Amino acid sequence: MNPEEAEAWLQQTSADTLKSLSEYGPRILVLGGTGVGKSSTLNACFGAAKAVVGHGQPTTGYGSGDQSLLVKYFPASDACPVHLYDTKGFEATSPTGNQDIMDAVQKVVADCAAIARTHEFDSPAYHSERIHCVWWVVDNRCEQSLVQKVQQALSSERIPLIIVLNKCDRPAKHVDECCSVIRAQMQSVPMFKDVVPLVSTPTAGPMRMVCPVCGDEDISVRKRKGEFTCNNEDCKECETSQPILPSYGVTELISKTHGLLPDIVAASFHESQKHWLQGLDDLGKGCVALHTTIAGTVGLSPIPFSDAPLLLINEVGMITALANIYSLPIDATSLKQWVGALTTTGAVAGLGYISAQLIKAIPGFGTVVGGASSCVIASGFTFSLGMLVMELFRRIRGKAVHGAVTAEMFAEVMHVDEQKRFLGEVLTNWTKKRTDLQPRA
Repeated sequence: MNPEEAEAWLQQTSADTLKSLSEYGPRILVLGGTGVGKSSTLNACFGAAKAVVGHGQPTTGYGSGDQSLLVKYFPASDACPVHLYDTKGFEATSPTGNQDIMDAVQKVVADCAAIARTHEFDSPAYHSERIHCVWWVVDNRCEQSLVQKVQQALSSERIPLIIVLNKCDRPAKHVDECCSVIRAQMQSVPMFKDVVPLVSTPTAGPMRMVCPVCGDEDISVRKRKGEFTCNNEDCKECETSQPILPSYGVTELISKTHGLLPDIVAASFHESQKHWLQGLDDLGKGCVALHTTIAGTVGLSPIPFSDAPLLLINEVGMITALANIYSLPIDATSLKQWVGALTTTGAVAGLGYISAQLIKAIPGFGTVVGGASSCVIASGFTFSLGMLVMELFRRIRGKAVHGAVTAEMFAEVMHVDEQKRFLGEVLTNWTKKRTDLQPRA
């Protein structure tokens, strides 16, 4: 096989894989009242790939005129191989008691099941056509009059049901009470699997209005700045500003749903998350580039060893910004120690940095040369650290690890020795590229 044939084969294989993912993508039907945050929930879970929520295709065969808009269908795509069925929001003043919506839902479920039955039972094609899971998004408790209607609509195919309790940036006591009430309401519904607290778009603070590090409710929120501090003196992050993340609870919802899917479609669901992470990677690379530039500027300081504290601040700031991009809470104290340990164990960078600082001590020429050397080393280490942190955050998101990210959690997804090798390889490549770009005498 020549290079041209190999490239053509690779492109065709990639196209076939994407087509297969789209064909066998999960089908998720979303219910919820008007204003509970159905659209923001989908965007929090699938990112930009489903940011067009609100502009889906009206499903056909579910009434005429306004009735045809009772369910909107968002087909799977290469970027997000998940089929979504978004229903019109339940209304408290509906003249039909929202029965028109439930009739449309029941028809969607029945039609998908009918198409599935045209294929061999338990085959990939059979599983790919069925509705696999229903998310019922609420912001308080389930409306009792709707519980029976939802059960009736889903019972024929026994479709798993997850209650998504949105807007949980409220006191923990209130959230826990809502969860208990919902479980009591749904205990007679066989399809009910669990209730998952979520904050799709935080407006008041973090999940349950508690510190994600220590779980204490004594926090001070600064909404305009999008941050909060924990006032618990025993907390590692006491009085340290923590960012309010773009969303909370997404990982648990994804994990719960993934566990309910047939094996044939679980890979597609995972793929949609992977594409979303790739979008976050683009933002992450921009963040790393910015902090790499800052490190290079700091490294030009003519005073020996004066740049070390500023570099540490820049590196921790970069990790904090990346954590915000990947929607992960962090234990800043633990990660500061982690950065310090990597700096001292990074032999090439460490020796090079010390040498550059000593050269700076030489008056005149030494200041210029030492500053230039320190600039390259500082920017190289920061870039390498950024790439390592991005890889670690990706792995943590993939494993659905809960709680604040610590150095120990990094070690769980990538052994310390592997971290050092990763850092060294990226740093070596960085240095080599900079050396290759230098003019030759």
